[in-house]
Amino acid sequence: MYKQLAFFRKHEMNEVKRFIKQQNNALGYGSITKLSHSQSPTPCRGCQQLIDLGSPCIYMTRPDDYTNLWHPQCFTCTQCK
Repeated sequence: MYKQLAFFRKHEMNEVKRFIKQQNNALGYGSITKLSHSQSPTPCRGCQQLIDLGSPCIYMTRPDDYTNLWHPQCFTCTQCK
């Protein structure tokens, strides 16, 4: 019985470690904003075209990282691809 419990604990720890690794690699949630002067010119991650100043765009929630911007029509979540 103790071997079985040890297996389950090890399995649970492996799942927790896998979850943490996925979270660390995830960009976050997409949010809508307008491209500001400090962010422009920035290419869209989807189509590689520049996003116009003041245009709506989708950014990922990593702080101070303005390289993860998309036109609204270019953004697709990883689950939908």
